[in-house]
Amino acid sequence: MRPELEPTSPQSPTSDTLDVDSGVVVLLMGHSGAGKSHFINVAAGQQIAPECHMLSGQNSNIQPFEVKIPGTTRSQHLRANSVFLVDTPGLNNFFRTDLDILREISDWISDHCGPNVKVGGILFLQDITIDRATEYEKAVIPWPVIHLSSPELVKRLLLATGKWDRDAQGHNNYYDTEEKLKRTPAWSRMINQGAQLCRFEGDTKSAWTVLNQLLDMEPQPIQLLQQNLTRIKERFQQQVKKQPKRKGFLNMLKGLFSRGGIPSPHQHRAEGLSDKDGRKMFSLHKVRPVIMQAL
Repeated sequence: MRPELEPTSPQSPTSDTLDVDSGVVVLLMGHSGAGKSHFINVAAGQQIAPECHMLSGQNSNIQPFEVKIPGTTRSQHLRANSVFLVDTPGLNNFFRTDLDILREISDWISDHCGPNVKVGGILFLQDITIDRATEYEKAVIPWPVIHLSSPELVKRLLLATGKWDRDAQGHNNYYDTEEKLKRTPAWSRMINQGAQLCRFEGDTKSAWTVLNQLLDMEPQPIQLLQQNLTRIKERFQQQVKKQPKRKGFLNMLKGLFSRGGIPSPHQHRAEGLSDKDGRKMFSLHKVRPVIMQAL
């Protein structure tokens, strides 16, 4: 039975070790700027998770937030009246690789989850205001959840499109964007295997409608998630080994600010950069101090 919607009692983030009586764990994933922290705050009814509007992911870490399940009743599968929404760094960001993020998630589970902890599922948030269908179509952006091997975890994978409330007047046709996502090989594959679709429309009622799709199912052992993460990390490591080593724009950017000079056009071409990237390099000298801090 789903809980009746009432204002929740948000809790502070916790660094304690969780056990089966603490509450079910729900892992939030998504690309940088997808709105994971915002979802947590909306579900809690007030801001408890820091929202990074710069979308850098530089200072973000794995952080669990305990949120009380609203109402006096809850799913028969839940032993506690809390759910731990675990915020994770955004995928596909400038400051760390997806493999590093997967390692951090795995380490957090090892360090902070007891052996009897249960996982309710994975909530993957997708910003509906950005059309990424072509990127998924061409596999330009990596998507770790496509490598989930456990049928039970795939059934507990929730593909949630968010930020529908950004276009209250209906000027943008986000429905077309959603349909294109569903038709991409990556999304359609996971949907056919049992993953669920939903929309987060920006309010508390919608947040709990989304979460209840996971909480209404029987939670699974946290070891199942850890085992899948191990396999996904191994796959990502193999992909990294296969990638040719070459100097790209970001690598040259680091070299630029460690040397302190602006390369000439013929140096750009010698480094294997296009003229377009070369022009980018020349325009960066004005923001050199800021980039030095980031690098």
